[in-house]
Amino acid sequence: MGAFPLISSVRLNLELPRQKNYSSGYGQGLLIWERPGLECGLPSKLKQTDKSMADESTPKAPAAKPDDKAPAKAPAKAKKAKPPKLEDKPFAEFIEQHFLPAVKTVLEKEEGLDDLQISFETQPINIVGIDKDSYPQVIGRWANGERQFNIVFLEDSIKGPKIYSFSTNGATPSTIEQFMGDERRITLDLMVLYVLRRLKGQKWLKGN
Repeated sequence: MGAFPLISSVRLNLELPRQKNYSSGYGQGLLIWERPGLECGLPSKLKQTDKSMADESTPKAPAAKPDDKAPAKAPAKAKKAKPPKLEDKPFAEFIEQHFLPAVKTVLEKEEGLDDLQISFETQPINIVGIDKDSYPQVIGRWANGERQFNIVFLEDSIKGPKIYSFSTNGATPSTIEQFMGDERRITLDLMVLYVLRRLKGQKWLKGN
C-alpha cells in the first residue's frame, strides 16, 4: 500500500497554514498543511526551486576581467619597396650612369673599338637648316675622330622624340634620321641595340 507524501511546510515567513485531515481511502488519514493560494502543482514547483538552488550552489567560473584581453597579433611585416626601374630614373642620371657605360662596354668589348670616346653634352644640332637651339646629345667618336655619331634628345626624356646623325672626318652631318621612332616601350637594352643597328648599317663595325 502506497503512502502519500507529507508536506510539512512550504517556506518560512509564510502565514500560518491550516491543518486538514483527508481520508486516503485506505483507512488512514492524510495530514496536509494548507496555505491560501497554494497551487496543486507544488511538487513541480519544489523541483524547480530545488534546481534553482542547486544552480545557485554550483560555483561558476569567474567572469573575464576587461583587462584580460587576448594577446595582440604581431603586426604584419611591411613589404619591401621595389627599387625603381632604370628607365624611371631622372633623365640625366639614366644617360650618364647607365646608357653611356652600356654603349661603351658593347662597342669596346664586342666590337673592338679601343679608342672610343663617348660623352653626354648639350649643344645645337650642327646641321644646315636646323634650328640653333641646344639639345642634350650622346656623342660617340673613335678612329682619331674620323667617325662620329650623335643621338639627340628633343625632350629631357628617353621616351620623347629622338634623332640620329653621323659624320666622317670631322665634317658637318648632312642628314638626320629618326631614332627608335616606332618603339613604344623604351628600355636600356633596346636603346643599346638600336645604336648597334645604326652603326652596323653604316658598316662602321667589325665584320662590315
